[in-house]
Amino acid sequence: MLLEKVHQMYYKDKVTRDIFGAIEKYLHELEENIAEIERQRLLNFTSWYLPIFEAELGITEKAESFEGRCNDVRLKLLTRGQVNIINATKMCRQYAEYAKLIYNAEEKTLQVIISKVAENDEYKLQKALREYIPAHILIEYIPYQRTHGELRLFTHEELNKFTHQELREKGSLEEFTIEGLLNYYLML
Repeated sequence: MLLEKVHQMYYKDKVTRDIFGAIEKYLHELEENIAEIERQRLLNFTSWYLPIFEAELGITEKAESFEGRCNDVRLKLLTRGQVNIINATKMCRQYAEYAKLIYNAEEKTLQVIISKVAENDEYKLQKALREYIPAHILIEYIPYQRTHGELRLFTHEELNKFTHQELREKGSLEEFTIEGLLNYYLML
């Protein structure tokens, strides 16, 4: 109690008692508000704090049910400290035939280079990565296209067996021939 901390001269003063009573009442209300805010940060008790959680974590696609939204927040909170490129690459390879991830720490961007993803799987991949990767990292999706340097490994005769689409996408030429590799290193 505040009244116990004042000088004995003011201890029995009615005005002082009233002021201190009002201050104690106000402090008690503040303590209750702080306790409510701390309780709201617990997902089992949250109500009005859930949209703030979602905004802090960068969750833009919200589930329809309240429990689903809470589960999305829990998942994001659990994976925040455990994200790594190896796991993200494994996740990409579940949906794409080829996946390469390049993280730029200075710009906080992640380039996801993928090839041969089914239309239905492309949305699933993007959703899974957005849930896994922290919200402050910008994800840029780049379709994989072969370069002429990669095609130099093969002869014209070997490349004639494939369509232009197959040559552009990773996966169709992955079995390198000994002759192609030798020709490539001899050209250097």
